Amino acid sequence: GEPQIYSPIDNSELTKPVVAELFSGLGGTSMGFEMGGFETILGVDIHKPSIQTFRAAHPKATSILGDITKMVKIDGDNSNSLIVKEIKKRIAERQLDVLIAGIPCQGFSLSNSKRNHLDARNYLFLYFVEIAKILNPKVVMIENVSGLRSMKGGKFESDIIEALRLIGYNTHAKILNAADYKVPEKRKRIVFLGTKDDNLIKFPKPLLQMIIP
Repeated sequence: GEPQIYSPIDNSELTKPVVAELFSGLGGTSMGFEMGGFETILGVDIHKPSIQTFRAAHPKATSILGDITKMVKIDGDNSNSLIVKEIKKRIAERQLDVLIAGIPCQGFSLSNSKRNHLDARNYLFLYFVEIAKILNPKVVMIENVSGLRSMKGGKFESDIIEALRLIGYNTHAKILNAADYKVPEKRKRIVFLGTKDDNLIKFPKPLLQMIIP
């Protein structure tokens, strides 16, 4: 159906760097950014319970429940996309600081017995690129399961880096383990970081080296 827009619960002034999240799920990644001093202004997801949780966790954010493939055109004019309009409405003349996404991981996951490079979900990163092209955030970040790196001989990793390079982002990727950052769980994720600057953003050094058999 048509996308559903939920206005911010708290419309007070934004005083910190701002982050918007596509494929937001519950909003865990943007919550991490808030813990680091950011304010979340938008979350987009197709799953209604996730958007309900996102909205409760991020009162200053607009939430959009809907299918991003119906809101964004690949290689089309997205200047009037609902996502773009809602972000611009929230930040006025400010530049978006960070655009993030936890693109769907099912097609890349090593635990998926039907893992296949032709899974349509594997190409949803292209919609993220289209939004970044229009909004021109200072920094972009994509997160996914570590299995993305090995899919099709590393082609997906190189394709994401190249797609972001073509719209002006100097991007690199690294697999990070949550256990190295004091999270009591062995969870590896590939993280892409891109900036308009010539210098690559440095990945954080491990805070704790856990010895797990």
